Amino acid sequence: MNDPSNITLRLAQDEDLNHVARLDRLAFAPLRANADVIRDWYPQGLELPDRTQFLAVEATTNQAVGAYVQIDLELLLQQKRFPTLGLAGVAVAPERRGQRVARRMIEHALETGRSHQYPLAMLYPFQHGFYRKLGWAWVGRSHQYRVSTTHLPRYSEPQSFATAGLTGIFPYDATQQQALQTVYQTAAVQHNGWIQRREWLWDSLLKPKTGREIYTYVEAGALLGYVVLQFTQLPDRLAVVVREWVALTSTAYRSILGFLASLRDQVSTIVWNTFAEDPFPHLLSEQRRDPSLSAAPFEFGLTHAFGEIGGGFMWRLVDVQRAFEQRPVQAIDPFA
Repeated sequence: MNDPSNITLRLAQDEDLNHVARLDRLAFAPLRANADVIRDWYPQGLELPDRTQFLAVEATTNQAVGAYVQIDLELLLQQKRFPTLGLAGVAVAPERRGQRVARRMIEHALETGRSHQYPLAMLYPFQHGFYRKLGWAWVGRSHQYRVSTTHLPRYSEPQSFATAGLTGIFPYDATQQQALQTVYQTAAVQHNGWIQRREWLWDSLLKPKTGREIYTYVEAGALLGYVVLQFTQLPDRLAVVVREWVALTSTAYRSILGFLASLRDQVSTIVWNTFAEDPFPHLLSEQRRDPSLSAAPFEFGLTHAFGEIGGGFMWRLVDVQRAFEQRPVQAIDPFA
């Protein structure tokens, strides 16, 4: 086993793009070509907003054996913004896996985080156990339901084209961007762990993409909800994946569900991604996976397979003192 102390971390430069693309390809998309990775993942090169790319280099050979990205983020906790160091794209060359290169990169990230006084760090883990040994903890979860459009409630909410103000579901257009972002922000501060979105994140979500459609719910001219859809082809049917939804009122929520139900003549399956407390599963006419899909094993009596749970992020305290200083504390009356 090679000595991990022989690994140095340095900022990636423009001339390192091919090295980064190769490491990413071998770690995440081994059937693709370097040129495809560069075209699809790095169309603007390595210098991206709020992102810093690092290379792990073997000192004796000057070979790039690993790469990862630091992302400057903010999380919303108790209606307060927490500076957070995001980690992504942790890639190790195949010939150096199992030799503590990934551990060295994570340690480097935490050293950087402490030097910049980040209270928290977050990432999507490739293996929970690996990161847990390094002090990370699994937080939260996401729920996904693959349901038949015929099982969605057919809510019929008011729709109006009156000059006093539109009401109903309408296709998104760029003039609504600020209002849509305000809707997200209003909802985000009510949930722990949502990301404070910056412009590059919004650009990624809202930019035109094949199969992606965005619809808004407007009431008397005011935007109160939206849903981001991705049309996708399953083996023998057309489905819609709900990438994101936000509704500020129950009427907005019902309108979004009613709109999705209205697609049943074209779309057979809706993939609804959501958070654990969402009442969505209770509103369906059948609490079961779309029966037209291939059967999923579910060994629990006579009940039907229904939803799936996603593991979500892992977090880690970085600068403990800063975390406690920023932690919101609700003042209460003394009990003695």
